[in-house]
Amino acid sequence: MGREFHRLDVIELLSSLSVLEFDRWFEHFSEQPFTFNLTQYWSGQMCAAIYNASTNFKNTVQPQEFYPGFKKPGQSAEDQAAIWGAIAE
Repeated sequence: MGREFHRLDVIELLSSLSVLEFDRWFEHFSEQPFTFNLTQYWSGQMCAAIYNASTNFKNTVQPQEFYPGFKKPGQSAEDQAAIWGAIAE
């Protein structure tokens, strides 16, 4: 929860929340323990590892290339489609 609120001091974070707020956040993080960005990071790591291993590390890609909306400078839509097509094969 501290990561989500960008707070490193746990005692200060807990003292700034009411019991009701804490209870609601606790319930939320019990159901969805990871934020969207963290989930995208993990998915990108796995996809890049699989892609790079399947191409014998000839044309390596970075994990962030699998994030939604990521576009390398100078990369066209056709280039992106080729990468996704190679993964689908």
